[in-house]
This record gives sequence, C-alpha cells and structure tokens, in this order.
Amino acid sequence: MPSRLAVCLIILLVATFADGCTTVSPRSRSETDSPPKSFDEVKRTFDGIEPGRTSLEELKPLGYDPEANPNVAGLNQSDL
Repeated sequence: MPSRLAVCLIILLVATFADGCTTVSPRSRSETDSPPKSFDEVKRTFDGIEPGRTSLEELKPLGYDPEANPNVAGLNQSDL
C-alpha cells in the first residue's frame, strides 16, 4: 500500500508542477485593430511627420500612439 500512496503523491506533484509552469510562463499577444489600407497611405502619413515639430497629440489620430497601438514603441538614444 505505501507504494500506491507514493505513486499517487508523485502524480499529484507532477500535475501541480505542470499546471504551475503554464500559469507562470510569459505570454505574448499581438493585435492589430485596423491594418493600413495600403503602403502608399502609410508612406503619405509617415512622410507628413516632421522630426522635432510634429507633436504627440498630432501623431495620435494618425495611429502612431505608443499607448494605444502595440505595434508602436518609443525609442530612446540607447535603443538606437
């Protein structure tokens, strides 16, 4: 009987460990709300941005909002 109890405990521990690994492991998710209609549309929008002059408030309606769009990220000098 003790061996049967030991087998049950091992199975229980393995099941608990396997479940714990899936809940702790990182998950990645990518979503695009509305893909651009064409490359030309994106190029026209991007070409209208003037570095140092275009404000974040002007970029948000164009879809370049790092807080709302997961495909946009702000880079600092060390990232470049």
